[in-house]
Amino acid sequence: MDMPEPREREKLLQAQGAAALETATPLATSGEIEVWLSNNGGWIALAWINRGTVGRWDYVALFDHNPVDPLSYLSSQWQYIAGHSSPYVTGTSAVGAQYWIAYCGYDYSQDKYVIEQSDGPFNL
Repeated sequence: MDMPEPREREKLLQAQGAAALETATPLATSGEIEVWLSNNGGWIALAWINRGTVGRWDYVALFDHNPVDPLSYLSSQWQYIAGHSSPYVTGTSAVGAQYWIAYCGYDYSQDKYVIEQSDGPFNL
């Protein structure tokens, strides 16, 4: 079964409203999360460590700008955390540009995704 990308997931969670709160998990604190990018065979790899709570819909994503909006990641360059291991190799070439990474979680109290930790720019 294909998982909807975070942009679509946010819409689904918002539509659930109070029902989604029943399965809400608290956000990890930024001190519990580390993120970085690396070059994996010429492709950008998203890497993370979360020593805190991993939410069901937490994800890491690649940005070509300093991330302020958690949903402004590069198209198809993201990975849900739950059930996946670090690093996640993207389809973006690790040549010639600056990139950022962000770890994002769904904040049920705000009813939206938020950036829990980010880093960059990286020149790979």
